[in-house]
Amino acid sequence: GMAYNIKITEEERRRFKNEKTKEVAYRKFASMLKHFWSGGAYMFTSWRADVDKQATGLVKSHAYTILGVYFLPNLKNRPRKRTEERMFIKIRNPHGDAARTKVWQGKWGRDSNEMKRKTGWERFVQVRTRINKNDDAQFLMALDDFAEYHNDVKVTIDPAIW
Repeated sequence: GMAYNIKITEEERRRFKNEKTKEVAYRKFASMLKHFWSGGAYMFTSWRADVDKQATGLVKSHAYTILGVYFLPNLKNRPRKRTEERMFIKIRNPHGDAARTKVWQGKWGRDSNEMKRKTGWERFVQVRTRINKNDDAQFLMALDDFAEYHNDVKVTIDPAIW
């Protein structure tokens, strides 16, 4: 198969933080991930070397599997969500554990307020991404957090599919 390595440059990270360029930068990144995922590519990610494991639960220099890339529509009669709030990456840490020492501690993590809510946008996200809350190794990450913490995305493509 063919392999690609997607890495965000420091310039692109700055665009994610700038209010004027943020929406376009997130859309570009989101559509690239979605393109590979929809095409049946196998995707893996790792986290930046400066990620604090105690604060985030993320283990650096360790491969995580990307199980899904979801770009959800805005709900009718609700406040509109920006691209980075509607794009979710479903991730699996092969070493995730019930003790919660190696699971994502941020928003949309297993123990987060977003995952505890049973109504509204939060419930919609849980249902559409088919997150398995009983799997200690599986978690969701919103696009803005993923863009902030990930080091790179490795993509492997089966030539028979592409």
